[in-house]
Amino acid sequence: MTEQTYTLEQYPEQLAVVRFGPGAAIPPWAESSSIFSVTATATETSVVCAARNVPTKARHERSFTAFAVKGPSTSA
Repeated sequence: MTEQTYTLEQYPEQLAVVRFGPGAAIPPWAESSSIFSVTATATETSVVCAARNVPTKARHERSFTAFAVKGPSTSA
């Protein structure tokens, strides 16, 4: 078995998790980030995006950091 090496690369932006009601439209300010993610359930829609873009009145939590795993990939 060959040992594989992976590294972590930190994304440059501080991130926030913003909570919306179920089925909410994603506001344009949420999409201008180096990393952007939407998770939707029956009870809420959550967005991870750049903290600098989030309006102060939005229901959110700040100061998250994301990392990318860099290294070999395998085919399934």
